Amino acid sequence: MAMVDVQAGERQAIREQLASARAGFHALLEELTDGDLRRPSGNPAWTVRAVVTHLVWSLELLPREVASARRGKGMFNFPPVLRDALNAWGARLAARGQTLESLRRRYDAAFTAALATLEGLHDDELRLGAHFWSEGFRDVAGLYAAQVGHLAEHGDDIHRAGPRFPGAAGAAQ
Repeated sequence: MAMVDVQAGERQAIREQLASARAGFHALLEELTDGDLRRPSGNPAWTVRAVVTHLVWSLELLPREVASARRGKGMFNFPPVLRDALNAWGARLAARGQTLESLRRRYDAAFTAALATLEGLHDDELRLGAHFWSEGFRDVAGLYAAQVGHLAEHGDDIHRAGPRFPGAAGAAQ
């Protein structure tokens, strides 16, 4: 019985992590205007719109990643130089025409789908996994947890975009 309690606690922790990522994403969007989306981000290969679109796409992809992990099959295990180039190109392409509102709606729909996927898992499936993104083994729980770190990483890219953003290099203190 203790095993079930630990897994139930882990499932609740995953829900909380996902909710934290959602709150952080919404807070990030609140800092932006639609005009900011055209600005370069702190990563010179990406605009702010491409970075935000990439974050949305990552959450949209989570149910597919979980399905693959449940089968022991990874995804997107290309050489990093190819993976990164394809990722940047895909984000720029997918970002076309996106607005803050469309990105918010897509993220919220992806959040709902990710929660539904979590609720559809058996407790013993949280440890199933595979290699993803040429970054090594990730189990299902780790795929969910990665959303928080991913938001932090790319939120920093947006905040480094310039003095208009809190925390940006050279911003007025």
